[in-house]
Amino acid sequence: MGLLTRFGGVGFGLGAAMIGCYSPDLRDCTVACSTASDCASGQMCGTDQFCAAPSVAGHCAKLARSDAGTVDGLVLHDGAMPHVDARPPDAPAPADAAPAPTIQLHIVITGKGRVVVNGSASCDSSGPQHGNCLLAAPISVPAMLQASGHQQDSFDGWTTQACAGQGATCTFTPTTDTLVGVHFAHHQQGGD
Repeated sequence: MGLLTRFGGVGFGLGAAMIGCYSPDLRDCTVACSTASDCASGQMCGTDQFCAAPSVAGHCAKLARSDAGTVDGLVLHDGAMPHVDARPPDAPAPADAAPAPTIQLHIVITGKGRVVVNGSASCDSSGPQHGNCLLAAPISVPAMLQASGHQQDSFDGWTTQACAGQGATCTFTPTTDTLVGVHFAHHQQGGD
């Protein structure tokens, strides 16, 4: 595994456990991610699973190889990318960071239930929008939607193309504003 020889002037061995101090000024291609929420403001989670500005996202590994093992000032032995833990959710975003490009997901719920997008934003039939919500999502980044029913209602299916044929968990990559419909069916309790 590669050895990071300079990170803010301090040497680190990537093979050892890292106890990190986080800087609000996260550099492109230095934070491993699985979703956009792992990244700093102005960064997105690329297909190579590194946080980077939209113009760089998905190309971190290629950048490391093309510049003799350096990425934004980090010098790496054997060209290996540093796998640094994602920033904590309470770390402030850099003041000069541009917002990541987003699209709108228009969630429409029929019946009684809830849709959670990427584990955080949600639309609920019992909420203030009554199951007709507009939520922002990063453009061209896979979105995961989880549908769950309330009380005696259960997931019955997605009613629009983006999630058609998928189960209660839908994954797709939005590239434009997208309508996502979901239906929850009511089930009567048995008994005489």
